[in-house]
This record gives sequence, C-alpha cells and structure tokens, in this order.
Amino acid sequence: MMIKRRKLFLNTNQLRKNKSQHKPKNVKSKTDDKAVYEAMSLCIEYLETKLKSLMSSDYYFEFKKEISFLDRIDFIKSSKLRKEFDEKYVKYKIRPDGGIIWLMKNSDQKYKRPVLISEVKRQGTNDQREKEGKKKQSQGNAVERLAKNLTGIRAMFNHSNMTPFICFAGVVILNQVAQF
Repeated sequence: MMIKRRKLFLNTNQLRKNKSQHKPKNVKSKTDDKAVYEAMSLCIEYLETKLKSLMSSDYYFEFKKEISFLDRIDFIKSSKLRKEFDEKYVKYKIRPDGGIIWLMKNSDQKYKRPVLISEVKRQGTNDQREKEGKKKQSQGNAVERLAKNLTGIRAMFNHSNMTPFICFAGVVILNQVAQF
C-alpha cells in the first residue's frame, strides 16, 4: 500500500508574514496530527498482516495517545534490572503527538510492550525572531517539547539496545535537536 506524501511543514517566513500566524500553524499542526495517526494505523495493519503467522492469537496491538508514568515504570520493571521507583510523579504522562503502539497479551493483563512511539513537530517562528533580536514568543517551543518527551522515553528504554521512536520534523528542528 502506498502512502501519499504530504507537504507537512509550513515555511517559517510565511508564518511570520501572517498576522494571525497561530491559526494556520494550528491548522497545519492538526493536519500533521491526522497524518501521523494515519501512519500509526497503517503500521498496526502492516504489523498484523506481516506477523500474523508468527504471533499466537493471544497477542494484539493497541494504540494509545499517551504513556503514563506507571506504564514506563512497569516496562522498566519487566527488565528485572530495577525494582524500586519513586512514584511521586505518578500523575505525569507523556503525550507523543503520534501516540504509541503497544503489543498486548490477552492472557496476561500486565504484559505491555512498546512497539513504536511517534512524534511530529512543527517549529514556529522563534528562530527568525531570535535573529532579529526579538524576544521568543510565549508559545511552547517544538524542540523543547520534543526533548522533554524524548528524555522520558529514553529513560524508559535505558536498559534496552533500542528505542522504537520516530520523529517527523522540519529541517529547523533537526538542526536544533542535533545540538542536544
């Protein structure tokens, strides 16, 4: 199945010229969100098709929009490398833009393994404002949000050789992430 490629990122200069810049950015971000959810849905279909003969009917894939603190702790505990955790942050969640695909098991309610976590980030115009000596806008910075989520996700996979994470981003964001 072919996925049509969409132009997901709006030029920051176009955003700056627009007097109501947050409206198109929000509209574009909503388009990004729909596209990444569609991609995750296609991933589940692909996995179910390709792995059908390898997986018992006891396993299934589940899509969620957030990763709870307890989900992360339970995944780390499943590695049997660490048993004690400070649970004062139980209310915190990571909400990756594209959500998460979990591998679940019908016969074991505690069995929950992350398969793919996805993000899509759109940078606003703060890069241009900074060059002009202007203050950054108070809106959240896409790179900062990505770094926050990725820090939590990397901690979750600290005991693993891989982190099933993908981020769809514009060139400006990729250059800034490379600085981390």
